[in-house]
Amino acid sequence: MKIWWIRRDPCGLFSAGLSVALLLYSQYVMTTVIILPWYGAGLHLCLYTLCTALGLYCHTAAQFQDPGSVPASLSPPPLPTSPLLYAEANPPPPAPKVCRHCRTLKPVMAFHCSTCERCIVKMDHHCPWINNCVGINNQKVFILFLFYTALCCLYSGVLLVARFFSCSKRPRQCSVAGSGTALAIVDFVLCLVFGLFVVIMMFDQLSAIWEGNEEKLRVFNHQMQQREAQLRNGVAVGPPPQRPKMLSRYEAVVEVFGESLSPKWLLPLPRTAQVDADFDAELSHARARADNQIKAIHMHVQRQEQREAALQAANAQMRAAASSLVAAANAGAPDQNSGDAAAELAALKEGADSASVDPEVGDDDDDDDEEDNGADAPTAGGSSPRARAKSSKKTPQVSNAPASASKARGSGVGRGQRPSPAAASSAE
Repeated sequence: MKIWWIRRDPCGLFSAGLSVALLLYSQYVMTTVIILPWYGAGLHLCLYTLCTALGLYCHTAAQFQDPGSVPASLSPPPLPTSPLLYAEANPPPPAPKVCRHCRTLKPVMAFHCSTCERCIVKMDHHCPWINNCVGINNQKVFILFLFYTALCCLYSGVLLVARFFSCSKRPRQCSVAGSGTALAIVDFVLCLVFGLFVVIMMFDQLSAIWEGNEEKLRVFNHQMQQREAQLRNGVAVGPPPQRPKMLSRYEAVVEVFGESLSPKWLLPLPRTAQVDADFDAELSHARARADNQIKAIHMHVQRQEQREAALQAANAQMRAAASSLVAAANAGAPDQNSGDAAAELAALKEGADSASVDPEVGDDDDDDDEEDNGADAPTAGGSSPRARAKSSKKTPQVSNAPASASKARGSGVGRGQRPSPAAASSAE
């Protein structure tokens, strides 16, 4: 197994070494000053040595174990290179969540640690006393380290207080002078200070585990907002996010320890298969979610390209129809041909206007179609009533001018021609 060791943090290295030194110091003082002279090599020596050994082992496992770092192989898929992707008028769907430091996909429950320089799945905090992050893989052994350290402090504190009371009642049997008394006093102060510290840290860890439902709900609400934005743009891909299961306090602790309540909870055993499965599931969900977001972005780009191509084609046909209309007017063409050209120009302008409609407005209409059960559904003509209402307001502005021109040509007056006498007399 590869050893995880953070060597770039001097403060963390010093704090981790100090934690080990304090446990060893307390073991030495309790063994040589309190337990052996008073109780001898008996049950107290075995129990206290066992607590110290378990505390040291849990500290080592929490320090040199990968806390759940996101592998570098979880790289984000490439984005399309179309310039339409960055159009301000119609922004694309949200891109996959990528860590700007690691340049890897960021799972939903992962956070970046600047000290470890990696993203950690279910990261709680970076602890300098173990010189490592507390994450999904080592949170159990970290809690056990706090538990056994607090137990050592409590055990040694009780023995020291009992020894002091015994010496106060029978002072002749106790040696007040010497280095042993000074070591015992220092050990008592350390047990009092660090015992309170690790107890507070342990209950802080448990409260963070019990309040994990709030973080899950926050992430779920953020995913639902992104899903609604994709539905508005018509580029939703993949299944909708599932509402997370709300865990009780016991179930939340079981999720961290990887198994139901048993004596194994008190042993720093290797992490269970359930913890490994949860870690792999976080990575798989991040990969699947990124793939769906990339598909939605590709669909958005394709729709933009289709709109752009339709708009350019409509503009080209409209320019050609306008040119033919001008040519027909200059040549004095019959009324029927000029009327057909004017109608064609109006139809092309209507098509260009419908192609240039704001995509978000059209997408909102699609959502209204689904919600209103076909109230604004497209008819056989190929456009919705709202779109036809918009186009009908714009069409008379285009068709009035050709109609007046054809009326003028119908009276026999063309560009560069004089009216005939008969036409002049009829006009009078």
